[in-house]
Amino acid sequence: MNEEKYNAKQLQDQESIKRIENTMKEIDEYLYKYGHKVLLGGILFLRYKNEVLSLFGGSNKKFMQFQSAYTLHFEGIKMAVDNKDKRYNFYGITGNFNKENPLYGLYLFKKSFGGNVEELVGEFDLIIRPVWYQFYKFILKVYKKLKKKR
Repeated sequence: MNEEKYNAKQLQDQESIKRIENTMKEIDEYLYKYGHKVLLGGILFLRYKNEVLSLFGGSNKKFMQFQSAYTLHFEGIKMAVDNKDKRYNFYGITGNFNKENPLYGLYLFKKSFGGNVEELVGEFDLIIRPVWYQFYKFILKVYKKLKKKR
């Protein structure tokens, strides 16, 4: 190995060591601030007949860089395989596949696992008591405004 290659390799190794040291420092800061156990995210799975349904899930915004959703969905897929289920259903995309759609990233995330989109009838509200429904809509609007301010 000539001297130029040796020096380049040494520089590369030093940069790698520095990156690892920075990562270790970051981990120590996380441990100090949050402890050894942190809830990164969660999913409510529902098994019905031969399908695993990812009904509802979310991730802790403070730890989004750890991408817990990938691990959680992978575990759900493994559960479906282990139980010989025929389908793993990510459940819920908008059907609007326009790149400007704010939920387009969710579609891409789910698409990255493979599979296909299946269009269903959708959902609707059957309003039985209009007064209570209007009250519900009002309370929901107030709740969302308060949540934004927080």
